[in-house]
Amino acid sequence: MFDTFDEIFRKRARYRVIFASKDYKERVWTNHERQSAQARALNEKGREYILPIKVDDVELDGIPPTIGYVPLKKGVDKIAELLIKKLKS
Repeated sequence: MFDTFDEIFRKRARYRVIFASKDYKERVWTNHERQSAQARALNEKGREYILPIKVDDVELDGIPPTIGYVPLKKGVDKIAELLIKKLKS
């Protein structure tokens, strides 16, 4: 199954939304997902691929704090609006 998700996150997905949280950081499976997404982001050479949503005050390994996180406190409706806008671009 890891190979399938790596294929999706590294090669097929248009974007990768990450809900950055303490729980996300501590889970083994989400770390594999993030690493595949990071490999893709490096190959994209600056094109936005990882779209992080900040659930709580956590920093994820390999994702610099300068990345434009959207805070969850903006609300689900606003985040949905931003993601839809990004998909249409």
